[in-house]
Amino acid sequence: MPRFHFNLRDSDKLLPDDEGAEYETLEAAYLEAFAGAHEMWITRLRQRSNPLRCAFEITDHAGKLLVTLPFEEVLESFAGAPARLRPGRTFSSALATVAHAQRLRQEMSGAIRAVQQNLETTRRLLAGSQS
Repeated sequence: MPRFHFNLRDSDKLLPDDEGAEYETLEAAYLEAFAGAHEMWITRLRQRSNPLRCAFEITDHAGKLLVTLPFEEVLESFAGAPARLRPGRTFSSALATVAHAQRLRQEMSGAIRAVQQNLETTRRLLAGSQS
């Protein structure tokens, strides 16, 4: 099972999560981070500390940043935000955006290969006509 780390960003300070926790999916880790951010939001307000300065940076076991959860998203849930701004929807939208970007990258790579082949063919034709 994959291990995820919830590093806490507070303005310019980063408090690393050295232990991490195992979750079946990134979405499950995100939802757990959201619940934690919700609890921390209330605690920070009681401590007279601004939770808007905070975010969880969720990384994999190698330290690669997978997703950032700004605590501002918690505020949106408190305010009864429209469905399009709720955390599950935001995460799903992010995954859809990543999938779309990957498809575009594949299409672009194919187009670049086609252009490279055309350039090579043009070079050979030009070299043959100059002989």
